[in-house]
Amino acid sequence: MKYLLLVRTAQPSLQPTAAENDAAIRQYGAWARSLSEDRRLVDANELDDHRTVLSAENGEVRVTDGPFAETREVVGGYFIFSADTPEQAIEIAKGCPAMKRGGQIELRAIIEH
Repeated sequence: MKYLLLVRTAQPSLQPTAAENDAAIRQYGAWARSLSEDRRLVDANELDDHRTVLSAENGEVRVTDGPFAETREVVGGYFIFSADTPEQAIEIAKGCPAMKRGGQIELRAIIEH
């Protein structure tokens, strides 16, 4: 079964240093390589900070651009990987570098049609 892992990070009040960014990139790269070597990684990417939200109400579609000041956390990236069981998916997800950096992840099974 395939799973989607959304990496949620708190918006820092201070910008990370270049060294902190480099360390994070290395950590995520190493984790992605390990998933790839295990033939579990399907896709992974960092997401741009700019967001566009579309919402529908009373037949009207409203488009709002972000980022939004009231947002305390952002989805910074995603991983799609395979796991044999939900328990294995959870164990794989626990290894995500976000878990070491004070972030939060959302893990969802992908239902293929």
